[in-house]
Amino acid sequence: SKKKHYARHLIVALLLDVLLGMIIGHIAAQYCDEIKALVYRIFGYWLQSKVMLERVSWIMSRHAPMGFKLNERWDTILGTMFILVVDAWQGLTVALSPYAEVIMSLCINCAMYGGGVSVLIAFVYDGLLILTLH
Repeated sequence: SKKKHYARHLIVALLLDVLLGMIIGHIAAQYCDEIKALVYRIFGYWLQSKVMLERVSWIMSRHAPMGFKLNERWDTILGTMFILVVDAWQGLTVALSPYAEVIMSLCINCAMYGGGVSVLIAFVYDGLLILTLH
């Protein structure tokens, strides 16, 4: 009895997951350009390498807050390392930006035809982790 009850709930949950994935995927496919613009407006400022470079350069400068400043050699080493990481990040985002629509279409199609809304949420979560890797 408990196993049948659990199996029914599992089937209903899977069906709702796939159905919601198809609905959200269909809506996302129709509004792909608007979603890209919204994502850029929300995350674009923080992902700009110019902003990150300005902040790292400010911390490395003599105008940084007193408790925030390391000794000069350590500050130069860490600052240079972070600037190299930001430059590498900029190269990666420039290289992947032409494929943004393909990546978005892949995520939407996987949600619509294969995995449901849980797969779409997993793609969004993984995308945010990759975008904030720097």
